[in-house]
Amino acid sequence: MLPAKRLFALTEIVSASPSPVVSLEELSERLQVSEQTVRRDLQKLESQGLVRRTLGGVVRVRPTQPRSEPSFENRSIAYLTYKRAIAREACALLDEGDSIFFDASSTVLELVRRVPPTLRAIVASSSLPAIAELTDHSGLQITAIGGELRAVSRCTGGAAALRQISEMRFATAFLSARAMHPVLGLTEGNADEAALKRALVANAERIVALIDSSKLNRTAPHHYADIDRIETLITDNHADGQLLADLRQRGIQVIACRIND
Repeated sequence: MLPAKRLFALTEIVSASPSPVVSLEELSERLQVSEQTVRRDLQKLESQGLVRRTLGGVVRVRPTQPRSEPSFENRSIAYLTYKRAIAREACALLDEGDSIFFDASSTVLELVRRVPPTLRAIVASSSLPAIAELTDHSGLQITAIGGELRAVSRCTGGAAALRQISEMRFATAFLSARAMHPVLGLTEGNADEAALKRALVANAERIVALIDSSKLNRTAPHHYADIDRIETLITDNHADGQLLADLRQRGIQVIACRIND
């Protein structure tokens, strides 16, 4: 098992345990690794504030989670200056002739609004506002992902959308997330949305994550991608510097756009 997946599995075991304390012996047995490896993993998780080591075991410390799924309107106006700055940076990654997916996030919608009218590409999206924004771009071949309407997010999802995406391949997927954590990866507040993004991650060559600093070092209930699956992260200069340095050390291109206070 890869180290990142083992760390995620470890947090899941500790979280799901009926006992308040999980022993090193149990973790070693369930993960099929030595207790020494478990101790090293727990040290990493404790440094991230996800667990607390005790004598002979470990307890879970829950990181801050967004409480409920906000409406599309509320998401659209939250941190709008940050999202627009991130979107401007992301425009440089729109390549001529690419097959591109735009997710249904409000941050990616700001990118969609800045797609050059001369761009020639194949694009797809599950976002109703994104499709509407792109309709007049004559150089684009556009696929609107069908499925069940999720009114709160102004997008489609469900089994039909998953089937459609599973039959497609993308050079680049521009995605955001409800939350991003260096150990637990990219997460969403809605299970259907996370399932759709898992399919996208599986079928895209390059993942570009557009995530403002308010979402970093946080988690939401539904995991959809490991951190190492990201090729490029575009965030802002309010993000924790050590976190960004660690991500760069892991081979992720990190762009922190400047926000003037």
